[in-house]
Amino acid sequence: NRSLSLCDGEQRVNPVTINQLQKTIMSIRNLHFADFNIGMENYGRLDAATGLNRRLLDFSRSVHCAIDYALDHGAHLAIFAGDIYKHRDPDPSWQREFAVCVRKLTDAGVPVVILVGNHDLPNTFGKAHAVEIFATLGLPGVTVTASTSASQASAPAAPLAPGDAVGVALMSGDFSIGAT
Repeated sequence: NRSLSLCDGEQRVNPVTINQLQKTIMSIRNLHFADFNIGMENYGRLDAATGLNRRLLDFSRSVHCAIDYALDHGAHLAIFAGDIYKHRDPDPSWQREFAVCVRKLTDAGVPVVILVGNHDLPNTFGKAHAVEIFATLGLPGVTVTASTSASQASAPAAPLAPGDAVGVALMSGDFSIGAT
């Protein structure tokens, strides 16, 4: 039976077996996207019916398919890990497509965390970044952060913040927390 030691700050906790740990862990189902790069329209053509680039339409259909799958399987949290747009000055059509994704998730009660990526940052100090509008609007269930030290979000099961188990897990890629 495999075991591991858990730490709480400087104080060591007795080793526990993996089976014991699994009994006290609550899983969080996440939808995780990274490097969306909305606006990557190379090799695409305009769609005659919409006037939009077909690459954008294909991307939108694919993302909505992933979101629908996550919602059908009880996602607790959606994380958009940076580089939402191809570049720092997104076309309004790209912004609309991303906003539809965010709205679809929050309407279903799934909190959304948007991490600002380098493609989203402005080239001038003091200028708003590409996803700042979501923070400015104060949308319920949406957290936008450019820094992991100041972010906090809530999932239906538990509050999430970088200082707690889930926040640390969000940064490490392990999305489980101990039930307390």
